[in-house]
Amino acid sequence: MFIPFILKTNIMKIKIIALFILCSLFVNNAFSQSGEGNALRVNIKKNKPVIVWQSHLSNSNSVNALTTRVIAEIKCKDIIKSVELIINGAQQRGFKNIKSGNGYLVKIDKTITLKEGQNAIYIVAKTARESVSSKTKTIIAHKPANKPVISWISPTNIQTMQKTASVNIKACVKSDIPVKSLDVYINGSLMRGYIVVESTNVGCAAVVDKKVKLKKGENSIYIVAKNKSGSTTSETIFVTYGSAIKDQKRIALIIGNSEYENVGSLKNPKNDATDMAAALKRLNFDVELLSDADFEKLGMAVDRFGTRVKNADISFFYYAGHGVQVKGNNYLVPVSADIKDENQVRFQCVDANQVLAYMESGESRVNIIVMDACRNNPFERSWRSIGGGRGLASMDAPVGSIVAYATEPGNTAADGTGENGMYTSALLEYIENPELSLLEIFMKVRVKVLSDSKKQQTPWESSSLTENVYLLK
Repeated sequence: MFIPFILKTNIMKIKIIALFILCSLFVNNAFSQSGEGNALRVNIKKNKPVIVWQSHLSNSNSVNALTTRVIAEIKCKDIIKSVELIINGAQQRGFKNIKSGNGYLVKIDKTITLKEGQNAIYIVAKTARESVSSKTKTIIAHKPANKPVISWISPTNIQTMQKTASVNIKACVKSDIPVKSLDVYINGSLMRGYIVVESTNVGCAAVVDKKVKLKKGENSIYIVAKNKSGSTTSETIFVTYGSAIKDQKRIALIIGNSEYENVGSLKNPKNDATDMAAALKRLNFDVELLSDADFEKLGMAVDRFGTRVKNADISFFYYAGHGVQVKGNNYLVPVSADIKDENQVRFQCVDANQVLAYMESGESRVNIIVMDACRNNPFERSWRSIGGGRGLASMDAPVGSIVAYATEPGNTAADGTGENGMYTSALLEYIENPELSLLEIFMKVRVKVLSDSKKQQTPWESSSLTENVYLLK
């Protein structure tokens, strides 16, 4: 009985010793894997990357665009070996690790291109030991709709005349999506009461069809249409209500001074004035033509012009001859002038600002001033010379006016080789063209003079016009 008891006790001791040995081996293994030496790592689980979406994307999205922005962060305590952004099966890489606190961080901030229809997007992040995939984001991408397109049906022409105080406007609005609003502007003012209605016209999402009232003279009309993609402004049409050209009050004073008594004569101004007067008469202007005017005749003609332009539809002043600037004022030089000192200019010449003052007080609807003068100062031997002081002062024209110069400030105008000066010759070529507005006429003149002068002379305008002006419409 004693021997079995001893054997049984020894077996239990052996089991305890074996258990102790196994525990020791386990602890040593933990120490060796932790690399800490004296510390035991309690949590020995492997670290996995954590993917956090930060953009607006939910699990299922719908966008009216073929692009979207993806923003996400991938965090991990271990170095992140790679990050892949998977878009419809295609991989996008190149995202860098950033050391952050006790771990590592990869940021994604990218605008991606989508295909029309369904798109699948997810992220795969890998460390040396782990790989994690995010949930898949589904995006339904729709091709963005276009802004509205507006086409005028009536009036058919951009510029038209109207004998009555109203006109019917009609326009087709095309849009891929519903039209939210239609605004009609007449002379810059929004006209209320236009309701968007579906059109029965093929291809039109909505139609503007309305009779509008006109003010006397020129009226500008345009339409603004809006849908979810944005707004579109139509081409502006111009409707002139009132008298036809033959019934308009058109006043002109045309002056050409060539035969100067105390300085050299000028070849072209008298011919220029004669031909310009003839052209304006054909355009239904009441023309006063003055040639080789002395101080008294020039001043009296300007005074008569001031009386004649009252309440005119169009006032036209044309001057060809010597012109000078003194102390910021421009002067028309009569053929009788004999200027020895610049202080004599205001007593022997006519101030061009007087013409502007008459036009402004006369309340003409449109004022046109054409200065085919050289702009040299009175100390020059001739206003056509190329040396010495140059330049007429800029003139502040009243609203509804345009001041046109034969050449730019600080330069001189050239005499023509034919019967007319280079500038007036070009003006005569275009002024009776019914298809050109006044501004287009002067633009054509500038192009021609630049070409004829080999870019030595650049015609210049200062405009405060408030409407498109056609001299032959």
